[in-house]
Amino acid sequence: MAKSPKAQKLKKDIDEFNQDKLGYIRVWDLSLLFLQGRQQIVYDRSSGDLRRAKAEGSSVTINLILNLYRHLQSRLEVAYPGTTVLPSSPSAEDVIKAKSSEAALQYYWQQQRMAGHYSDIIGWLLSCGNAALYTRYDGENVVTESVSPYNLYFEPGVTSPNESNWIAMSKLVNREDLMEAYPDKAEFIKKAGDTPRGAGRGRTAFGLYPTQELKDRLEVFEVYFRNGERKLLLNEMYLFEGKWKGKTLPVQFIRYCKVPGRLWGMGAIEPLLEIQINYNKSRSQIIENAEIIGNPKWLIPKTAGVGPNAITSRKGEKVYYNPAGGAPHPVTPPSLPGFVLQNASQLASEMMDVSGI
Repeated sequence: MAKSPKAQKLKKDIDEFNQDKLGYIRVWDLSLLFLQGRQQIVYDRSSGDLRRAKAEGSSVTINLILNLYRHLQSRLEVAYPGTTVLPSSPSAEDVIKAKSSEAALQYYWQQQRMAGHYSDIIGWLLSCGNAALYTRYDGENVVTESVSPYNLYFEPGVTSPNESNWIAMSKLVNREDLMEAYPDKAEFIKKAGDTPRGAGRGRTAFGLYPTQELKDRLEVFEVYFRNGERKLLLNEMYLFEGKWKGKTLPVQFIRYCKVPGRLWGMGAIEPLLEIQINYNKSRSQIIENAEIIGNPKWLIPKTAGVGPNAITSRKGEKVYYNPAGGAPHPVTPPSLPGFVLQNASQLASEMMDVSGI
């Protein structure tokens, strides 16, 4: 079955856009890992990937991001958008139309369980700064889905979603379902290789992706063009080509914090990453110092007759020595200066300020 040149070009554009997107994906991965408490990880600019940070002394993780995330999410989830439809004129007919339209919108919100989609969107916005709502007709009803930023694609080189001539969404579908839906392309679908979960996200691991892969899953791209075209792309072939009857694109791209001149928005966690790293470092220093003071080093004369394993951290132990050789005595290091303790409190306060709480 011959491949379409237009489909090949579109697949190439998606791949090029994904390469430019990898830098943002690393930040999203890092944000999600920090949210899970896996904070001994840094971004290596030389390799363009994430790696474990080198342990220097005690490595303590006190996840302040999680509480801030839960607080912001709970505050935003109850702030549902309201719907109001105003009549175009005071006539009885227009008033009835307005009330009916408003009731229909409220019914749609309940029937589609939009509160759940709204919660998903807020989670993606806080963690990654970007998300989308996708509204379509499934043959029987109008349905709405939430889309993660990992599955969103635009035209390469754009700095605003309005500049892109198309928007694409990727999803993993069952091979058999795809063959049943497009029987004329069944042979091509049957020969297509499985798409691994996390395809296009690079080499990042650290537990973000399940170790077991889904079997017989293929990645397809639903693409909507501004000229009204709608296409379904698998590898370098169109499985479906049609028209979108709506006047606007059915995908609403949402950003948590818009950055001028940048396509992708910034999430609530991204500016907290460096502060959280410094907070963990400061708390590690405090805890390590407390451990040293609680278990000080000992000065033992060589003639004291004390064995190398005679002094431990056990409570109430008896240590015997030779009086003629001098008694061993602990050496207590100086305590950390007060500004170190103040620094930890200041960092926690700055996280509250930066997150907007």
